[in-house]
Amino acid sequence: INVSAVLQGKNGETPLETKEGYQIGNIPTTTIKVEKRWNDQNYVNRPKEIEVQLKQIIQGQASDVPGKTLILKDTDHWQGEFSDLPMWDVDSDQAITYTVTEQTVMKEYVPTLSEENDTIVITNVLQTGNLLIHKQIVDSTLSANHGDPIFTFKIEKDDHSLVYYRTLRLSSGNLEGIVSLEGLPYGNYIVTELDTLRFT
Repeated sequence: INVSAVLQGKNGETPLETKEGYQIGNIPTTTIKVEKRWNDQNYVNRPKEIEVQLKQIIQGQASDVPGKTLILKDTDHWQGEFSDLPMWDVDSDQAITYTVTEQTVMKEYVPTLSEENDTIVITNVLQTGNLLIHKQIVDSTLSANHGDPIFTFKIEKDDHSLVYYRTLRLSSGNLEGIVSLEGLPYGNYIVTELDTLRFT
């Protein structure tokens, strides 16, 4: 006579199967803490909150955990946690590990993941670039008696969130020059030369 049975914990939980047989009790659980960090010099367009999706990894295969998302906010110091996560998959008889991905799309940033103790740290680094404005005077009659011409440029992000002003002084002996802006946040910019006396 062959007899089979499924053992359960005292509250009806599915037991964790080990090489020695069934261990009556709960499948062990863990808590995953998540922290968001910003490397952006307090960028004005930093979002007020982001959404994070929990992923489980079983036998090297990652998949979303349904219903497991976090909203990390500035007001919560960009910290949160997923709790009561099973550490063992009964169906495959394999251990479960966890990671996260950002759901919020931010073209200005490049995210990286790292682990510190029991915390997954997401660090977003702001993408930046440089802008060069080349100015040349083609008026060969420019005279030093009129004083050096000073040109002013307005550089504005296309969403109007950032505005910069730069000036460039030229002279009769130096009819061209370059204005350089470094570390501009990712995006498109509109350059406007403001009115300058005697020049159009």
